[in-house]
Amino acid sequence: MFLEKILIKGLFGCDDHSINLCKESVTILHAANGEGKTTVLRLVRSVLEGDIQTVAETFFSSIKLEFTDGFWLKVEKEKAYLSPKEISRFKRFPAITFTTSQKESFHFTSIPSSAFFDLDRDDVQDREEACLKKLMKDFYHSSEEDLNLESFYSFIDEIQSRLSVKLIDTNRLFIDASYGNYKRDAISFYSKDLSDRILEAKQKKELVSDEKDSSLPFRLVTQGFSEEKKDLSLDAIKEKLEKLYRILEKLKKTGLLASSESKNITEELLEKASQNQERLSVLNLVLEDEIEKFACYEKLLAKLELFLKIINRLLSPSGKFMSVSSEGISFYSTRIPKTESEPREIPLSAISSGEKQLFVLFYSLVFMSEGKHNLVLIDEPELSMHISWQEEFIDDLLEICRENSIQAVVSTHSPNIVNGHFELLVGLSEEEEE
Repeated sequence: MFLEKILIKGLFGCDDHSINLCKESVTILHAANGEGKTTVLRLVRSVLEGDIQTVAETFFSSIKLEFTDGFWLKVEKEKAYLSPKEISRFKRFPAITFTTSQKESFHFTSIPSSAFFDLDRDDVQDREEACLKKLMKDFYHSSEEDLNLESFYSFIDEIQSRLSVKLIDTNRLFIDASYGNYKRDAISFYSKDLSDRILEAKQKKELVSDEKDSSLPFRLVTQGFSEEKKDLSLDAIKEKLEKLYRILEKLKKTGLLASSESKNITEELLEKASQNQERLSVLNLVLEDEIEKFACYEKLLAKLELFLKIINRLLSPSGKFMSVSSEGISFYSTRIPKTESEPREIPLSAISSGEKQLFVLFYSLVFMSEGKHNLVLIDEPELSMHISWQEEFIDDLLEICRENSIQAVVSTHSPNIVNGHFELLVGLSEEEEE
């Protein structure tokens, strides 16, 4: 299921918009400055995540999200806008109603603004049950007596099972810390995230290796030579060996595997194994085990290959490249003095703002936006990007969307981002009368 249409009434108190998203996986949203592109992206994200504070603070009357399977979600406000003075004076936000095509309805009446200050959804969910119940009783009211935060967020979780959402905003070089009131450098955070993903894949591989190695003697006796494998040929063994070597080569190339971790099966060993079927069967079993062990890297490998391909292609004109190891990511420059022979490592803090934007944007897209039925909202991807990078962005994004099975909506002012993809271009248009 994907998002198909966005209908907004009373944006900024006067504008009604009907936005039909492209049938392709990418939609490019354009409009003049101040027309509301960023507001639309943030509002869509807030509705799908149940971020009531942002919904309450945004100046609009209603928004309806329609999906490709016929499902729709609508949010209406009793009053489109309360000024900061009104909020400060009355300490309340306007009433909000969530409804769906399945007749579900949640009505928040005259929500106290203090209920949301410094209140994060995860914080709410982590509170003890007694505190949670008190919060519901004190701050949430409804025409339905059984409305509470727990049931509302269960409702939101159901929505997100249909379509989860991620907003990549203009402040993407910093992310919220998991605790405390400060921002964390996204480059370092994502480098650590990649290191953790590599470690997780390696640990899975080690578990599979332990299981396979410990059971190998038993399996050699019981299945090393069987009737089905009587006609096992040397060519079939060589085919599996080539498959294993292809996997190992990819893992080495991406930095997921050190050369010392791979095993070499020589022509001499193959020749000896080919002398009888029992030896071929044993070698076949060993190869199948090795392929299964390294299959633990398969998902990570596919993402990392795509990520490195995009980043290093864009960096190559400047003589730079990025590499990956179990420690995370590193940047290097091939522009070095004649007295040096090896590429020089560039500290993460020393890479340019454009390179930081490039890394964070594509890491977010490739690694942090995975999963079927995901919607990714990207605000002004052109920030600090060279024109040539901008021109290749949509082609790269289309490839990522295909690989990750995601849908993307891009808000931009840059004609270089569009770069001929006029079929993906959608403007903020006035809603048609029904």
